Amino acid sequence: MFKARIITADSDPDHRKRLKSILTKAGYAVLYEAKDGLQALKAVQQLSPDLAIIDTNLEVYSGIYVAKMLAETDQVPVILISGYTDKKTYREVAESLAYAHLIKPVDEANLFAAIEIASANYQRVLGLKKEIKKLQQEIQGRKLIEKAKGLLMKYQGLSESEAYNKIRTESMNRHTSMARIADTIISYYEIMGKE
Repeated sequence: MFKARIITADSDPDHRKRLKSILTKAGYAVLYEAKDGLQALKAVQQLSPDLAIIDTNLEVYSGIYVAKMLAETDQVPVILISGYTDKKTYREVAESLAYAHLIKPVDEANLFAAIEIASANYQRVLGLKKEIKKLQQEIQGRKLIEKAKGLLMKYQGLSESEAYNKIRTESMNRHTSMARIADTIISYYEIMGKE
């Protein structure tokens, strides 16, 4: 059974071959070996791998650029590999939002540790983003409910608790969220020209 589905990208065919050998012997499935950044991006889009291991020094698009593009869309965690140990490279790798950075020649122990850590952190980041989105929706829902309550209080002469109970009762009767009922109330008053 395969541990993870991986695409690799490296302009050096010998390094691609070595990397694939290390990964497949350890039980990882290497789905594609890209020669340049464009191939790497296409492979991620078409194959939906669990991880991408990308050299920083690629043609067409650099590995740094590819990592940034993939980080923006949360498609896959990226481990960047480079032959450089200078501050500029470290800064670029950090700005790319790659989940790990390894220096060539890559040894098995560091590679496997980077894969496990990158995968775990990627899942953690996705979980946090999902939680943030949920909280933002809750806040937006509360704002809608507050606005709808205000409109009911203003135009129907209800107290705050009566307005809230009206929205809640309608929500239960229609088997939908209070936020959706509040949005409907707000839309009604907007159409009537009473905001």
